[in-house]
Amino acid sequence: MEELKKIFQENKEIIIIVAIFLALRIASMFRYHIPIWDEAVYYGMGKYLYSLGSMGLWEDIRPIVLPLILGFFWKINMPWALTEIVPVFFSTATLLMTYILGKKLFNKDVGALAAFLLAITPIFHLYTPYYLTEIPATFFSLLALYWFLEARYFLSGIAAGVAFLTKFYVGLIVVSIGLLIISQAFQKTKKAILRNIMKTGLLFCLGFFILFFLFGLFNYFMYPRENFAHSAFHTFIMAFPHQANPFETIAMTDTASTLFNIFYYPLELFKSNYIILAAIPALFFLLRKKHLEKTLPVLLPLLIGIAYLSVIPNKQLRFAIMVVPFLCMLVSVGMLRIVQQLKKRTVVKATVVIIFSMLIMANLITLSGYFFWKPATQPLVVQELYSNLPQGTVLTSDPVFSVYNNNRFIPYYYSAEAAEKIFQEELKKTSIIIYDDRSLTCYGEDPACTGKVADVKAIIGQHVLFKKYEYQSNTYYLYTV
Repeated sequence: MEELKKIFQENKEIIIIVAIFLALRIASMFRYHIPIWDEAVYYGMGKYLYSLGSMGLWEDIRPIVLPLILGFFWKINMPWALTEIVPVFFSTATLLMTYILGKKLFNKDVGALAAFLLAITPIFHLYTPYYLTEIPATFFSLLALYWFLEARYFLSGIAAGVAFLTKFYVGLIVVSIGLLIISQAFQKTKKAILRNIMKTGLLFCLGFFILFFLFGLFNYFMYPRENFAHSAFHTFIMAFPHQANPFETIAMTDTASTLFNIFYYPLELFKSNYIILAAIPALFFLLRKKHLEKTLPVLLPLLIGIAYLSVIPNKQLRFAIMVVPFLCMLVSVGMLRIVQQLKKRTVVKATVVIIFSMLIMANLITLSGYFFWKPATQPLVVQELYSNLPQGTVLTSDPVFSVYNNNRFIPYYYSAEAAEKIFQEELKKTSIIIYDDRSLTCYGEDPACTGKVADVKAIIGQHVLFKKYEYQSNTYYLYTV
């Protein structure tokens, strides 16, 4: 009992933060969670894995960790809505890892404040209930960094590998840790530099490449018709072009839009959380030579992550979640440093504290709108449209159906060209076709794409329509083959 009391006293701030966070998230779980597109894909992939391909759907561009986790809960018959414990767990674990890293690198106050700021950062809080990859991958990247700082290099490599196989670009933590290995080595004597790099790097790489190899082996057996290299790297090859998803890019028509594209993430993060400005004084303080050793583990993942996200054309704010914990640590250092520097200037200090408090309150007001976005009860569309499909293989333009039915689904929504090929190969094995008005969108003026869409529609129209349903300005058509 005394030991528990001591742990609480030493970590009471983070315990209170986590308790309030969990209470809010658990309360939110009583409202109905209707899946969005990507959630449905990951859940459908989980079904596919655990049914050995007889149910669910498969997308060859996606990493495998989240489908493995969600599929496990499906396999043990946990209802879809209760599976929200998965994102809630990873969100809570990310808060804890932010606290632990902040405490280790700086002090307990920085860790607690960083965890609190992360909990009230709108982008993080918004996505905590979603069955998406960003937050789990961020947790594993923080764990990789923590184990590295604890000199547990093999485990660090394992965690970095899991982060990579949860969200491919979050694997950039490998680059950050690689640079930290080199930085640490150069603090030794000249003779020990190479030995240190080899020893530390070898253990880290061994952990990482065990998982990389296993995923390559999985790909090899999953796509056996291709040559060895293409089979092993199939998922990466197929996923690479999606960095330039034309439907999520910012058109660069002039200087202003080009600059906005480059600085999209810094600007959007600042707009969603003005307290980020406190990172500026933190940088001035931490970039001094005597603070550099504890600054690099925060600064490298932050800068490398932002640089990569700024370069790729596909811009979605949720991608930036991977850098937000590091940004919160930096902001915490800045806020506490400002207050400390003003300890003798009572009026100015009070003014600064009030400003910080107002900025935090602004975040809390924003968050209040995130608790009731989910419907209180299951919407009618679940029973009237998504559920109770007839048995048989389904060609689908929408992955959400795979959440509510145990059919085998073949998605044809990648592109008009891919859809035409899929119909040629799979139509004879299919019992149902699902089509909706938003399917197979062409980007810009593209007569070839428009023609292929018309060809696919003509094929679909030859079959028997048994249900038509309008939902959220979209019309669904269900056909029997």
